[in-house]
Amino acid sequence: MFPHLPGIYKVTHPDYIEANRRGEITPEQAALLGPEGSKFMKKFQRGSRLNGIAVVAVLVFFLAVQALGIEISTPLVLGAFGLVLVILAVQIGGRWTRLKHQSTLVAKDLDRGEIREGVGDLRFGKDAYQVLLPGQELQLPLGSKEGLSPGISYRFYYLPESGVVLSAESLEGEI
Repeated sequence: MFPHLPGIYKVTHPDYIEANRRGEITPEQAALLGPEGSKFMKKFQRGSRLNGIAVVAVLVFFLAVQALGIEISTPLVLGAFGLVLVILAVQIGGRWTRLKHQSTLVAKDLDRGEIREGVGDLRFGKDAYQVLLPGQELQLPLGSKEGLSPGISYRFYYLPESGVVLSAESLEGEI
């Protein structure tokens, strides 16, 4: 098995489930979710989507310039480009801050070694899969949706502070 390749982390892996039932985190899970594995996996995330806000802002800006009859000049174009860069920088900075915070929580959880379990569902939300337990939303590790189906109840084993799912077993035949 290649534990450090993206898409290989399978929350439905029988070894993960068995270890998590016993309250243990496997060395492979710790390697994939820990700081080093997390850095490696982030490199394989899909590229960031074109920022809609920046595109709309530039289009509105140029439409307004045309509507007002203002001549488009180099300083005007550079100013618009600078505005787009500032918007993107603010959003990237916010994303980096959230990822850093989440990474710190996961590292603390792995150090503690505590695992919680709960029964919930996998659903497709706005633009990603969501793991919903009563009163709580959990996060799936990168590349771990394989083997899960929306609308089915699962027993999720997860890290308590970060809410990252370690493993999941279907309850379809049990309920």
